[in-house]
Amino acid sequence: MGRGLYALHSPFKYNHFMQLPDLLSALRLNRDFMRDVVAWERLRARPAQTAPLANPLSERLLAALQQRGVTQFFTHQTAAIDAAQRGENVVIATATASGKS
Repeated sequence: MGRGLYALHSPFKYNHFMQLPDLLSALRLNRDFMRDVVAWERLRARPAQTAPLANPLSERLLAALQQRGVTQFFTHQTAAIDAAQRGENVVIATATASGKS
């Protein structure tokens, strides 16, 4: 069993219904898990920053996005879309839950 899996099985019982604060507390108390942790940091939430696109998307794509609830783009999404429209290669690296997909 890999070290990552070991951390989730010992010394506490992990289950899929654990609330995130409970899971984090259990991991923090797990010496085997913390042995591999170099830093533990909690970041405050911050408001989303949006920006308009330099060039419009096709009506068909806009309609599909709107059906999924996407009505505006985060700044990193705008930068990526604008670069792709210019024919540039794009790689996005942002925090978890920041709208990459």
